[in-house]
Amino acid sequence: MKHTFYIAMWRFISLLVLACGTMQSARAQSSVLASGNWYKVGITETGIYKIDRNTLDVLGVPSSVNPKKIKIYGNGIKGVLPQSNAEDRPVDLVENAVFLSGQNDGSFDQNDYLLFYGIGPDKETWTESGFQYQKNFYSDTSFYFMQVDGADGKRISTKENAEGIVDQTISTFDDFVVFEEDENNLISSGRGWYGETLSSGESQTFSHQLTGLNSNVELTLSGVSQSSEDATFDVSINNSLIGSMPIDKVPDGPGTTYSIKARQETQSFSFSTTDSFDLKIAFDGNASGERGFIDYYFLTFRRNLQLYGNETDFRWSGNVGERLRYEINNAEGVKIWDVTNPVNIKEQGYNLSGNKAVFLSQSESIEEYVVFEGADFPTPFVIGKISNQNLRGETNYDAVIVSHPSFLAEAESLSQFHQTHDGLSVLTVTTKQVYNEFSSGRQDVSAIRDYVRHVYDHGGRLKYLLLFGDCSYDYKDRVSNNTNLVPTYESRQSFHPIFSYSSDDYFGFLESDEGVWEETVSGDHTLEIGVGRLPAKTKGEAQALVDKIIYYSTSPNTLGKWRGEITYVADDGDGNVHARHVEDLSELIDTTYALYNINKLLLDAFEQESSGSSEKSPQAKAALKTRIKNGTFSINFIGHGNERLWMEEQIFTTADIEELTNRNKLPIFVTATCEFGRYDDPIRTSGAEELLLLEQGGAIALLTTSRPVFASTNFSLNRAFHENIFRKESNINLRLGDVIRLTKNEGLEGPVNRNFTLLGDPMMMPAYPKLDIIINETGQQLDTLSALEEITLTGQVHKNGSIFETFNGKLSIGIFDTEQAFITKGQESAPYSYELRTNAIFRGESSVLEGNFSFSFIVPKNISYQFKNGKMSLYAWDPNSNLDAGGSSRDFVIGGTSGQPATDLNPPLISAYINDRSFKNGATVGDSPLFIADLEDESGITTTSIGVIEGITLNLNSEEFNLNGFYTANVDDFKGGTVVFPLQDLEPGNYAATIKVWDTHNNASEETIDFKVSDEPILFIYNPIVYPNPVIGSTTFAFEHDREDEDLFITTIVYGPRGEIISKREQLIENSQRRIEIPWNATTNSGEALRQGVYYSRMIIRSRLDGAMKEITQKLVIQN
Repeated sequence: MKHTFYIAMWRFISLLVLACGTMQSARAQSSVLASGNWYKVGITETGIYKIDRNTLDVLGVPSSVNPKKIKIYGNGIKGVLPQSNAEDRPVDLVENAVFLSGQNDGSFDQNDYLLFYGIGPDKETWTESGFQYQKNFYSDTSFYFMQVDGADGKRISTKENAEGIVDQTISTFDDFVVFEEDENNLISSGRGWYGETLSSGESQTFSHQLTGLNSNVELTLSGVSQSSEDATFDVSINNSLIGSMPIDKVPDGPGTTYSIKARQETQSFSFSTTDSFDLKIAFDGNASGERGFIDYYFLTFRRNLQLYGNETDFRWSGNVGERLRYEINNAEGVKIWDVTNPVNIKEQGYNLSGNKAVFLSQSESIEEYVVFEGADFPTPFVIGKISNQNLRGETNYDAVIVSHPSFLAEAESLSQFHQTHDGLSVLTVTTKQVYNEFSSGRQDVSAIRDYVRHVYDHGGRLKYLLLFGDCSYDYKDRVSNNTNLVPTYESRQSFHPIFSYSSDDYFGFLESDEGVWEETVSGDHTLEIGVGRLPAKTKGEAQALVDKIIYYSTSPNTLGKWRGEITYVADDGDGNVHARHVEDLSELIDTTYALYNINKLLLDAFEQESSGSSEKSPQAKAALKTRIKNGTFSINFIGHGNERLWMEEQIFTTADIEELTNRNKLPIFVTATCEFGRYDDPIRTSGAEELLLLEQGGAIALLTTSRPVFASTNFSLNRAFHENIFRKESNINLRLGDVIRLTKNEGLEGPVNRNFTLLGDPMMMPAYPKLDIIINETGQQLDTLSALEEITLTGQVHKNGSIFETFNGKLSIGIFDTEQAFITKGQESAPYSYELRTNAIFRGESSVLEGNFSFSFIVPKNISYQFKNGKMSLYAWDPNSNLDAGGSSRDFVIGGTSGQPATDLNPPLISAYINDRSFKNGATVGDSPLFIADLEDESGITTTSIGVIEGITLNLNSEEFNLNGFYTANVDDFKGGTVVFPLQDLEPGNYAATIKVWDTHNNASEETIDFKVSDEPILFIYNPIVYPNPVIGSTTFAFEHDREDEDLFITTIVYGPRGEIISKREQLIENSQRRIEIPWNATTNSGEALRQGVYYSRMIIRSRLDGAMKEITQKLVIQN
């Protein structure tokens, strides 16, 4: 059955939920945007802006608008929002006082206009200690909102001229000039961007005209050097050197890959000059080819207080608290606004003395003013009309999805799924909506955090945040094909490849004393909610991710014993630290959660081959591919890697990811390696992103690293993950977001572990068994399993402590001997000893009827005899009810021999095939066929490997494979079973496959088959059939194939007796099962029933992966 059925079903249910109504949310507040007609405009610099009739027309404001109703809203924040949760910020958009000419006649005419004072995006403020500047690293634009109805608007009021004794007369004012060009991010990480690039020996000259200059000029210069030698920035005014700024060298040479990549210094210089001068900045890297960068510089100075042009901003930074007399020259006909509080501007009264405007003022802080004349000011650029919204009033939710507007439909689909399937209350909002209410329209990561905190504080139930859209270290689209859709937090540190990071954790720091997030261990915060991201770049990717999550959570095709497997992959070398971490972590799972079976793929346990200057391990690569294909709940990789691959030996690469077809068995990945999840780099898609975005397989979620990391700190976080992934609260499993929240809080190691990010849905419930399996205490006791003893066990599937009588399905049984000792090959570090529970005393399946089951087996002679604890893992599934169950036990030992064993001298019977039981010896097959063997023995088959008896083995052209883990006994019959082993990426040529099998009494037999691998893509079809045939009313086309889990295009054509096309249907079968059935109602394309006669069908099957194609032609007899 196609997976789209399950997705369509949940969409249908979602529509019913929407039609019937959803839960009303508690209203904590109400945003001003909740009602009325609203329009949005933007500005890029601080100053006076004009809105005239033409601007209103472009915005779409009706000509009948009453000008008294026009209001301007904006937060007036200079620079970015504060990171500290404790620092004050506007609760909502704030109405600004404005001037409106011509409002009293009730009509906004062609000569009417509105003036407002807008605050640009950057922080440019004066304090008693001097000028403070910070470029807004999130946005180059500030936004304002205009409402044209409702109450009358706020207008600028008058501030009367003060009286009294003057402490000081002010005829000059403090002014500034800022230069900063953000062009380069030196390590593609962090929020630091740097401007003009200077090679060693190069300089750049900047010309300045400071009309009315009345003081020395103070220069503050910030420069960056990447030189491997001590460097300097030399500063000259009109070609006269006024000073130099030294910068220490950057480490270079062997061992500095992860060292700091640049150094920065900031220094001040003072000089006297005329109004017009040239500023030259030269870089000396003390070596050819070295580079420096001008981060920024600003000039501060005093000018004569007068009107320059038609608008001049002025302030006085000295003598705070004194009564000041301001004297402004050339001020006839001017207006003066006090803009100290930009949302509550007042028109300053003054007296005219000659051509001087004179007024008195006294304040305990530095006051800002603007003097201007006329109305010739720039108009803001138009964004347009916006819809009403009220995020502040909607807070009673378990989860919030913050989506890029392009993915709103997909995000809402996922939201509805979690409401109908999981009973969660989920709200979906867009980034633009968040910015509108929480940062006056400007992009700002703190706006998202502030919004989430608002929901958390006022709703009292928020647990999960999903960021729906990709992100980038470039907030401002300077990089081509940028992916800054839903921004992430970038660190202040922008030079160090390890300590610079991106992190979505910032959005989960919601306590009142958090937010500043100093980039040290002492500055760590804890998460209050679970945060994850779906890094979609396109609508197609967004829809595929939603479909993938719904399919994983709802399709019966995903049920299976793979859910009880845990896989570890470890690099070699480094004193075996990676292997040791695998041992420590796997022991935690094996001793605490016996349901899960441990698989360890240690690189040093596999042969390695020289490949040029490096090593490769085809065996390790094949083993990992097989494990992914067979399925595993999780894969935990520990070792070296980068954005595109695991290990120097490249056992897992993005090329391997593209070939995965494991959609029915999607694991959760943990990648404790460098940069594999670098999701904020728009230049390339990381391996982690590719795993998540792959439609036909890959991963369902990843806890993955976005930057280089340390093995030691990786282990802390990985251990915390292990301690929480199977944890239950009130006997209920945790959702992925809960696991990540606890993992992060318990694995704190400063900024390094913030490099781990959840790429996945935090609301998703991992594939835990939903029910319990209980072994009966009555009947045969499972305290000791002895060799050659026949065991019969019974049990039930339980729900909440009682038998679940509607459960009808299958039980997968794994009963294991004690752990076996292994030792690696010591190819890079010393040989390493480790343990693995590989010897299965019995692997089989049993029927479950009305919640009950029973199974039997014979304990093989080839056991450990150590009287140590064994392990039993049980997994059951019922595809009709889409339920599964799990259970386990370690309360028994292995040892001894049965007192009266039966006699068995007969070896097993073997029937071996390639791909299908119709296989002819010597036939040609594709490069990744299935090896199949049917086995039978009256005492059962041995799947233990102790001493010379290795259980089931395969010799393929002298290469040995152990197949114990690929054998399963028949349902309800331990005496027979089947081996199904996927052969991976075989080279073209001839092959001989010899399988050797032992029974539980240590009798052995073997069989050899031959086959040839083609050098062309081949799709093999087996057992094609039409049933029933003859056809009465309807029939089914069915066949088997060797491309399981691949997407297949199938065209079914039915021809009439004269060769004419009677019926034609094309379809895509995604993640195809081995057997495909296609029903047909025996009608023409137009729906007419076929007459009796002889017809022919032709099916064209083509692989979506490599284009391999096969046709089937069959005869049909219609007897309608």
